[in-house]
Amino acid sequence: MKNTFIHLVIFLFMAQIGIAQDLFSDTQLKNFVDIYMDTKKTKNMSVYELATVDKLKAHGISNARYKEVFHTSISNKKIELSKTEISFFNEIQKAEDLLKKEQKVKLIAECTSRSINYDTYLEIRGKYHSDIKFQRSLKPYFDQYFKSKK
Repeated sequence: MKNTFIHLVIFLFMAQIGIAQDLFSDTQLKNFVDIYMDTKKTKNMSVYELATVDKLKAHGISNARYKEVFHTSISNKKIELSKTEISFFNEIQKAEDLLKKEQKVKLIAECTSRSINYDTYLEIRGKYHSDIKFQRSLKPYFDQYFKSKK
């Protein structure tokens, strides 16, 4: 009975790992984790966020006013904006659009340098974000990533 239980646990563990390996190659999964973690690190305090602080000062908009406008926009309520505030938010939108384009170009370059198709990366990332079993099946790859960074 004890051996049967151990075999069942081993089988379930191997089946869990097999979920990811059935859809994507070992190399694709390793490269996905490497790219995902490396690009995740660069998103903490982006140039965009620093530029926002500078632009607030340049437009004479207080942090309190910025928060008020931001929270109002999230709740889909209307708020009156001055011409300066409209100009500020237009600049921020342009900077955000530019940042997104730059991030996509960098991500494509990362994928290319690690020999993983960009669409495959996006497919793995989508599955990673939506499927808890798939996330768990990637644990060995994340473990390997963290061990390599020590």
